[in-house]
Amino acid sequence: MKHYSFGSLIFFLLSLSWPLGVCLGADDPLRLASLDSSSARQPENNQWTTLNPAELKLRSTSALVVDQSGQIVYEKKADQARPIASITKLMTAMVILDSGLPLQQKITITKEDRDLLQLTGSRLKYGATLPRQQLVRLALMASENRAANALGRTYPGGHAAIVKSMNRKARELGMSNSTVADPAGLDAGNIAPARDV
Repeated sequence: MKHYSFGSLIFFLLSLSWPLGVCLGADDPLRLASLDSSSARQPENNQWTTLNPAELKLRSTSALVVDQSGQIVYEKKADQARPIASITKLMTAMVILDSGLPLQQKITITKEDRDLLQLTGSRLKYGATLPRQQLVRLALMASENRAANALGRTYPGGHAAIVKSMNRKARELGMSNSTVADPAGLDAGNIAPARDV
């Protein structure tokens, strides 16, 4: 059984969804931080010599920026648990992929899959039948709530079991201050601090 890391799934999504020019602003030079080349030979030293938080243009309540070596470049309330909404769907996808459930198995969208918490709409009509793999893609790439709920409904043991598996997976990944409450991220109980994510 192949296991996927949370980071590799996020990287996969970022590489497909958000080109670098979109993330940073196509016309903005990258001036967030500079690396001191003299300290680059000594990884134990803090390599980041300057960081201009004003250049980050963050409106986030909390944030954590870490370089490739795991060194913290910037943090703001990184341990404060915040609602994670559709980031929850990443955990849903990981648990589904780890489960070994057949990805080509057809799943039919039902009224059980509708959003009764926030009453969001959906392009997936009741009666639509798609392979589990396509529902995973729709949940991740289109943030499709009915797809995520259908994945939870058809998980062995249903919604309660997938939520339990998602919380267990979070602990396995070291996300000790995170809680998952539903597979779509609609419940306000889906929370995590930036340091966990």
